[in-house]
Amino acid sequence: MIINLLNFIPKYIEGKEVIVGLPGEKFLIGKKIKNFNEKIIDVRIKEINDRENPFYRIMTALSSENMELEKLSKRTGLTHENLRWYLMRSKNSLLNDGLVLIKERKFFPHKRTKGGVVKIIFRLTDKGKIEMEIIKQKINLPKRKELVIINTKGTEFVLSSWWSSWLKPNAKDLEFDKINQRFLWKIPENTILVQYEKAKNVLYSTILPKEIEVNDEKFITSLGLLLGEMRTRKGEISFSNTESFLANYVLSSLEYFGLRKENFIFSIQINTKNSEPDKEELINYWSKELRIEKDKIYKVFEYKDYGTKRSKLGRVDFIYYNVILKEIINNLINYFVEEAKKNKDYAICLIRGLLASEGYVSPSKCNSLGRVGISSQSEKNKNHIVDMLNNLDIATSISKHDVRITSKDNFNKIIEYDLLKISKDKEKFKILYKNFKYNKT
Repeated sequence: MIINLLNFIPKYIEGKEVIVGLPGEKFLIGKKIKNFNEKIIDVRIKEINDRENPFYRIMTALSSENMELEKLSKRTGLTHENLRWYLMRSKNSLLNDGLVLIKERKFFPHKRTKGGVVKIIFRLTDKGKIEMEIIKQKINLPKRKELVIINTKGTEFVLSSWWSSWLKPNAKDLEFDKINQRFLWKIPENTILVQYEKAKNVLYSTILPKEIEVNDEKFITSLGLLLGEMRTRKGEISFSNTESFLANYVLSSLEYFGLRKENFIFSIQINTKNSEPDKEELINYWSKELRIEKDKIYKVFEYKDYGTKRSKLGRVDFIYYNVILKEIINNLINYFVEEAKKNKDYAICLIRGLLASEGYVSPSKCNSLGRVGISSQSEKNKNHIVDMLNNLDIATSISKHDVRITSKDNFNKIIEYDLLKISKDKEKFKILYKNFKYNKT
């Protein structure tokens, strides 16, 4: 099946109109660069780790003393405009996240004229100090990427954070627009640029293939897995599970969008209520299972009162941040959910994903098969699940926390459609099914 991603691009994000650049068109990208007169000789993708990012640099500077913008600018190398953005204006600014506070506002009178200027003095909070220590202690610092252009003098200009895992502009495809003081990029064949103005003079852009050719079963089943396990938080394309097979299943499906394992941030979650974990053993296990380098797993999170209790090896989490792609994936999920209410093949794939990610199998009092359920706290999702199962002629009931399937006739449908094909509970289902007292099959 070939999916045209143009059909799933949202019209608006955060109230801002989304625009799409098609192959061959020229689009503005990156930040404004004043007085750029030289020619480009190279374009590079530069990786920056957390200790080099602006938030960390500002916190490090403020850890020694309280400062105002001018002094902070000298210490960090950031412009006043950038400092205001990272300190106060962005949604995840240091001020909004409680990592920095305004200590005071001082009035400085002009020496030779009337009037003066008010300067804000910033200080690092205790929470900010803890965050700094967390970054220092990370096993591997997650890296962000920047698109850097080099001119004939060898000077580097950071054009933007880079949002493509599989493509970078060629120098010949970039030209400087003196009126807008930004670079124009000629979009390559079979590629689209999706963009919206996140803030004044801040263009949020994503490069994607125009069409993706997918294996129907694998792709739609993965959408079911994501429907069950992906965080609802804006911009986070994520998955979390105790089963390495399912994590690899989703990772391989996300490759259709150009994402690779090296693009994700990996971590492990482990419950330590009854025992202390061997972190090295956990990292060795998950790096082997996911076929990634050990240093790709940047953190082992320990939870004493909650967290997964199903596995002594914990659960793996992986995240990729991209607001536009997250909206596109959500639109794909919504589309196939609606189609699955009419198309049995789609319903089978999505239910397989949901049963693998959020499903369970429970015995009856006589230790035969009692029920199969799909956990969900969302009334909307539970109704979708019921409609998809109805399309497969499987009767259900809805409880506060899940959708339930009972009775042998419905269990036979589960077998007929192989709905537990990739579920960890498949063998448990078979054993309990054989325990029916009057089972003649």
